[in-house]
Amino acid sequence: MLHILVGENYSHDSLKKVARTNRPLRWIVPKRAQEGEQVLFFIPDQGIVGRGEIVSRPSPTMFGRKKSFEASVTRIEVLPRPIPIDSIIGQFPDWKWPTYPRSYTSVESHFGAQLVAFLDQRAYSAADEPSIKAMEGVAREIVVLSRSRNRRLRQEALKRANGVCEVCNQNFARLLGGLGLRALQVHHRRQLSVTRTPTVTGISDLAVVCANCHWLIHSDPQRALAPALLRERLAAER
Repeated sequence: MLHILVGENYSHDSLKKVARTNRPLRWIVPKRAQEGEQVLFFIPDQGIVGRGEIVSRPSPTMFGRKKSFEASVTRIEVLPRPIPIDSIIGQFPDWKWPTYPRSYTSVESHFGAQLVAFLDQRAYSAADEPSIKAMEGVAREIVVLSRSRNRRLRQEALKRANGVCEVCNQNFARLLGGLGLRALQVHHRRQLSVTRTPTVTGISDLAVVCANCHWLIHSDPQRALAPALLRERLAAER
């Protein structure tokens, strides 16, 4: 079941600060609320500002002079912008709570799904988001120093690989009628970019890997992963 919680001591911005801490927040909830149920935060004069999840059983407390129940709410997500109560009334004219939202309320599951979908559509609508544009494609002159590679060694390494990536073992020769071979790259087991002097390279110093695996090998530019070690890590993830 979905619950709507009311708070007068918070604002949209203050709830954002709480959400960034990832700490549970104690809030007045319905007595019958249960752990794992979802909540929406309603702040008068602003509207629905966020959502969260109840992670503890409601316990008795006093709210002013009124006996109430409170629980811990976490996984707080603040909406990009508050959803005014008027827009909810307009969307759900037969729902009585928005016309006098002075206290929390519980929403039945079938209706709660419709409400959450509407709030998501309003809060994350592309039409409401600021336009982000940037100038690209400007020609610039860049000077780059690169280490020389031997074409003959590269071609021999690719020939011996027979289209197979040494790390993921995918046969790229079988993809798209052989077009997949273009995804294969030659990796130097001894990282040339960190050497200070020219070095003699043999076929055994080369590994043929696909572009994805090559990127993972060099995820740390200063310390390349050994292809065998990356293969072991990927196998452990499967």
